[in-house]
Amino acid sequence: MDVEIDFLAEGCVAGQQLLRLVSRGNAIIAELLRLSNHVPRAFLDKGPNNKYAELIFDFRYFKTAELVEHNIESDTRLQELDDEFRESHHEILKRFYLTFESVYKYASDFTRYLEELDEAVFIQLTLEMVLANTDGKQLMAEAIYLFGVMLLLTDDHLCGPLRERLLVSYMRYRGHTDHPLADDVCRLFRATGYVPPSQLPRDYQPAKDELVAGRPAGYPERYFARFQLPLHVVEMVISRLRSDDIYNQVSAYPVPEHRSAALATQASMLFVILFFAPELLRKRAAVMREIVDKHFPDNWVINYYMGNTVDLSLVWAPYPAARAAIENTIEQSNVQYVYDRMWKRVPTLNDRLDKLLTEGVLTTEYVLERNNHLLSVVRECNVTARFLMLHTDLRNPRVLRILEAPRDPDAAAAAAAAAPKKRKSSSSSAAKRQLEEEKAAAAAAAAKEKRAKNHRLLMLLLKTAQFEYQLKLLYQELLDVKHEQWSEAQKQSVERMEELADYFGGERMLTRIKKNENLQKWFADIAEQIRSLDYADSTLAGRKIHQLVQALEEVEQFHQIETSLQVKAFLGDSRQYLTQMMRVANVKEHYLVMMALIGDASYAWVTVNRFTPMLHDLIKDRPSVILLLRSTFLKFSSILDLACVRILQAGSPDLFSVSEFYSGQVVAYVRRVLEIIPRSMFRILSQVIVLQTTHLQDLPTKVPKEKLRAHAQLDVRYDLAKLTNQVSVFTEGILAMETTLVGVIQVNPRQLLEDGIRKELVATIASAMDKSLIFRQPPDPDAAQKKKKGSKSDSKAAAEPPHSISVFESRLRKLATYLGGLRRSFQYIQDYVSIYGLKIWQEEVSRIINLNVEQECNSFLKKKVLESQSQFQNEAIPVPLFPRQPGDSSVNFVGRLAEELLYHTACQRAIYVDQMASWYGRDGTELVGIRTFTLLMNAMGAFGVAGLDRLFCFKTVKGLQTFVSTLTKTLNPPKPLRKLELADAKNYELMVRSAAETRHFLQSFNNMLTPTSALPRDALKVYPMALSRLAPILSLFVGPVTYIGQMQLIRRQISFLMNFTIKMDSNLLSSSLEVFNKSLVADVQAHYLNPDSKPYPDDDNPLLSELSRYLENAGISDPLTKIYITTEPIENFPALAFLFVLHTLPRFSYHAQLSTMVTRGDSSPLDWAAFVVGVITLLKQFHSMHTLQFLAQLCQYVRALINGAPQQTKAPASAKQSASSTHPFPQEVEPVLYFLEDFSKFSGLPRKTVEAHLPPFIFDHIQL
Repeated sequence: MDVEIDFLAEGCVAGQQLLRLVSRGNAIIAELLRLSNHVPRAFLDKGPNNKYAELIFDFRYFKTAELVEHNIESDTRLQELDDEFRESHHEILKRFYLTFESVYKYASDFTRYLEELDEAVFIQLTLEMVLANTDGKQLMAEAIYLFGVMLLLTDDHLCGPLRERLLVSYMRYRGHTDHPLADDVCRLFRATGYVPPSQLPRDYQPAKDELVAGRPAGYPERYFARFQLPLHVVEMVISRLRSDDIYNQVSAYPVPEHRSAALATQASMLFVILFFAPELLRKRAAVMREIVDKHFPDNWVINYYMGNTVDLSLVWAPYPAARAAIENTIEQSNVQYVYDRMWKRVPTLNDRLDKLLTEGVLTTEYVLERNNHLLSVVRECNVTARFLMLHTDLRNPRVLRILEAPRDPDAAAAAAAAAPKKRKSSSSSAAKRQLEEEKAAAAAAAAKEKRAKNHRLLMLLLKTAQFEYQLKLLYQELLDVKHEQWSEAQKQSVERMEELADYFGGERMLTRIKKNENLQKWFADIAEQIRSLDYADSTLAGRKIHQLVQALEEVEQFHQIETSLQVKAFLGDSRQYLTQMMRVANVKEHYLVMMALIGDASYAWVTVNRFTPMLHDLIKDRPSVILLLRSTFLKFSSILDLACVRILQAGSPDLFSVSEFYSGQVVAYVRRVLEIIPRSMFRILSQVIVLQTTHLQDLPTKVPKEKLRAHAQLDVRYDLAKLTNQVSVFTEGILAMETTLVGVIQVNPRQLLEDGIRKELVATIASAMDKSLIFRQPPDPDAAQKKKKGSKSDSKAAAEPPHSISVFESRLRKLATYLGGLRRSFQYIQDYVSIYGLKIWQEEVSRIINLNVEQECNSFLKKKVLESQSQFQNEAIPVPLFPRQPGDSSVNFVGRLAEELLYHTACQRAIYVDQMASWYGRDGTELVGIRTFTLLMNAMGAFGVAGLDRLFCFKTVKGLQTFVSTLTKTLNPPKPLRKLELADAKNYELMVRSAAETRHFLQSFNNMLTPTSALPRDALKVYPMALSRLAPILSLFVGPVTYIGQMQLIRRQISFLMNFTIKMDSNLLSSSLEVFNKSLVADVQAHYLNPDSKPYPDDDNPLLSELSRYLENAGISDPLTKIYITTEPIENFPALAFLFVLHTLPRFSYHAQLSTMVTRGDSSPLDWAAFVVGVITLLKQFHSMHTLQFLAQLCQYVRALINGAPQQTKAPASAKQSASSTHPFPQEVEPVLYFLEDFSKFSGLPRKTVEAHLPPFIFDHIQL
């Protein structure tokens, strides 16, 4: 059987199966890298702020699983937290587990494939035949290599403890039964003890058995041995990699010095695969010497996958054979020779590239003429850049000492001779100081030299990318017009030969030349030969053209031709056209493939991040350099070729997702590089803000002539124009870039600029809000010492308590001033950077507020919305989330602002006066009112106020749920989830008995009050008896109900503010919404009157939900009339609410100056309006009949009191009121009447509803 079968043909089952397996391996690696960027924060945060820390375990959990689960089930708090954690993280945990499982399945499927090869399942095809085939040995090596890469990348990006926590969390919720491979997966991915370099602390001290920091003994071969691949297969693959050029890349690098670059791909594969056969690394010195001499003769830092690099001199240190082999490479003379040779090339190559990139040099004629020379330049530049990029960040101390040692022997001898003198003279302090200064100067010079070298290297990379890009464009252009140029040159050559044949035939007039039949026939024959040249067979055509050119050169020696300048010119033109044909014929797709192979930059994908700060400095100094970056970004998109070539060959559906991921990585790098432009722009913008807000004065309507120059403010406007010019210069380069396709993502430079500006704007606004809206400073450890010293600032701080309303308003005012200036300046520069400033401002402020509100509201949700899952978060334009303040329960500034509002409007320190729409302190001073909410609107904008309203809505829902849950448990205690101890069982029985008695009493009391149209028997005894019986229960609900009412009042105030603002800013929109709302309500009412002819909107019709959002944001809604929660019916709830009101009313009395009810005394103050609104909100969550029954019972109570004690008079509250306060009603009637009056006013309930149970004249006896 021929070994050179088409292994990738559709009919070759073995080849297609192995190809699909390798394709799957590339997709798994992409998924691993993708998931490593989306690890939930709960698994990374080890601090006290991680509330899920008690629920996250490593593999030690499996030893005590039953005990751990018992502890969680027995603790209600942990159980609720566990449910919440499962709901929030189950999907991402499942994705992690399936990825880990896919790695194990990949290795299992590969092992099964090898077994099938061994069992001759694939007819007439064995392992030896597969390894003899070009595609077969490539795929076989890649299959083993990719499995090793999966293991290494998993340990590098998802460290061992993190993997264990992820796996245990998933297994706790799904169990082993759903995943039969769970044990094998856990065994493969248990912690290895390896610590990635990025996670090593600075003061890390390696253990005794660690030759390299963070790498335990036997790593990674013990890790690889967790899944044993057949050793003989691994050794056969290693043998092929040792001996063969399996990718045939040496042909692209004909220079012997470039062999290590040519074999770099399979060298990386060898590095990984050798860990599956560690005995080779330890004992096979000859094999390792052969590998090093062939693959690593002049390089020891290699890229093993997608920019992930390793230093072989460190990694191979624990293996005797490998260490001895690599010693030859890192020998001092070799290291110095290679480094010096590479660094000396950099200036020369930069100069050569500058000449080639000069406008007008690179033309199609130049490329055709010097094709091989240009490819040689590309090859030399890439090899040099590759070595220096990989070997710039060395960690081997021995190699570093070699590079720092003097190259000149005389200089080294002089340094050695001077060393004793320095030590001898170091006794004096001056000598020591001088020595330290010399060392510092030497270190500074070395650092400066290093920066200069890196700068030259960076410029080499940029220019090489630009040169490759232009050369590829010219090659592509030549390929596109290749046939046309060939045909045209052939046509011109044939015409000239035919003209010469006619010329020597003597038939042309006025030629005056003797006829020469031989030349005539010869030229005609040459014309026919040129015409017969076949474009398709370029090789044969090239040889013939070469012969024809020689023939035309020889024919010029004829006397008859040599004396004719016209004929010689014709012959010269013909030779040029023939040469053109030969050059055009040599232009093939092969050159583009070779350039892509040579120009591969995936090795620097990680290393290039070290050069990003240098790129930023370069862009700031020379904004025009941005034009070079486009080609550089395209060069780095070569990472797609490495990851997607097999996926494309296999026709896998993973192609798009993998391409999208790697394309997104390249685009993210593009954004990181170009973000310096908007960052510099905002640095300039901060100066523009200062000029516009403090220096630039508004021009008055009328200006006197003599003061015109002063009002012109020429100096300030010059500074403003100068700053504006700087902004436009920064953005000029990126706006000049062309739209580029990076992988599968189209990169629009204007969109990149806008995204960068959005990112900086978001960071600036979010930071300003977070810093400004801090109302409770963390405790200062040096506060005691500062207090002892005393200062004016201390006395000023003492005069303004941190919770005073003046501090609160000053923070809002400061934020409003800053954001107002930023907004004006941002709109000012929008035309100079070609963006829509106001649109961007509104969209990004909306995202900032919505994301922070969403994260703040997570505490009220069972299934959390993680930051990465939020619709308001964007990877390209991330909204920064700041850590919560120490000792603060709020997550971010929205929560802090809400808590501060609640603090200043709390009933302990404020009373709400509805007539003034404000909260007043006990001393009569206004605390929070229209002024405060106007400041709030100026600082936070409409989005901020709407977000604050949404947060209060969540808090209200939580308060209502807590109230209903507590009441339900009080009246109907839930059954215990587990068997109780004896003492607990007795307490539970007492609780159940007490609840049953309470329910029975409420039912009896409700029966006594029925019907409400009549008076109950012994009313004066029934009510006090009921209040006394239920007092312990009723007193528990005063705080929660008042707190709910307080938040509802704030929401009501926000609604008024939003409605006023929209009427002022957009009256047309406000009017349209009001009319639309009324017409829609009328249609709904018409539907209920006639359902057949007036249909109701379908469930999938977004009309009602969308309109509701508009109405809420426009303030065209009443928060007091909304239903927030769904509740199960509570038996006799109206009677309980009635008794609760009666229980609370005696704590209030009427205040004439404030025209509202206030609490008697200051021991436990309450807010009347909050109390009334809280009761309204509570009743609104139940059936409307509950409210009517509640009001009926209150009115029945008033009638019973009036009927039972008609002669009782009220004691005067003061001497001034004594004349007007006496009326024939009992004292207890007055607060009930005030309650009914305010209940009707706040709830919007018609007065007739109350008057149906109570005569209207009774209300005339209270002071309204």
